Amino acid sequence: MRVSHSKEPRYRIVLADDQPEVRRVMRRFLERDGRFDIIAEVENGHEAVAVVNSERPDALVLDLAMPGMDGIQALTQIMEDAPLTRVAVLSSMVPFNGMGSKAVTLGAVGAFDKRISPRRVIKVLLKSLQAPEAVPTDS
Repeated sequence: MRVSHSKEPRYRIVLADDQPEVRRVMRRFLERDGRFDIIAEVENGHEAVAVVNSERPDALVLDLAMPGMDGIQALTQIMEDAPLTRVAVLSSMVPFNGMGSKAVTLGAVGAFDKRISPRRVIKVLLKSLQAPEAVPTDS
């Protein structure tokens, strides 16, 4: 069931993860929320950088461990090229090796373990999109 948020703005989102199942789950939750339009899904960091540069989405959900160019490399490039794009890092590595903290230091609005509820990711994305001057960090 899609929630109606007709008075609220809609946000353009890109999903970047090499696992199709993760993208499918995030897409389902974001679309059900009713405030997000998924404009692209990509499988690696190179594609994430390219689509952010061409489409200028409002936000990106970015995996850290992807082939070719990893999420940290992609995040660094995206923050240089498109600093207004909000990036939420979603990875199985977040709590284990400090990569989530590094991602937040580089400009991500939050770093989340893939096992976390997508609702929490949505909450942080919305907060950062609606009040960009008070970007939260949540790891």
